[in-house]
Amino acid sequence: MTFTGGYPFASGSTVTLEVGGQDFQLFTEGDWAWPATPQDDAAIVTAMKRGADAVLTGRSGRGTQTKDTFSLLGFTAAVDEAAKRCTS
Repeated sequence: MTFTGGYPFASGSTVTLEVGGQDFQLFTEGDWAWPATPQDDAAIVTAMKRGADAVLTGRSGRGTQTKDTFSLLGFTAAVDEAAKRCTS
């Protein structure tokens, strides 16, 4: 799982991903944020399959805090379909 905020994140900052009451920290480089380990990535995917919304909070290089909310409606079906297509 990766996320791009569409702007450069503050150097050395993290992005907080909140799904279903669980918080995850994503490390940043430039415009991108991602989990630190494959285990974190798997935990995020599991939470996203169970959750209704994902809320990402990050800080830009200018110091502006942004909060983006994404609906997870259809997430499980999309992940399952991608897995099916990648194995055939």
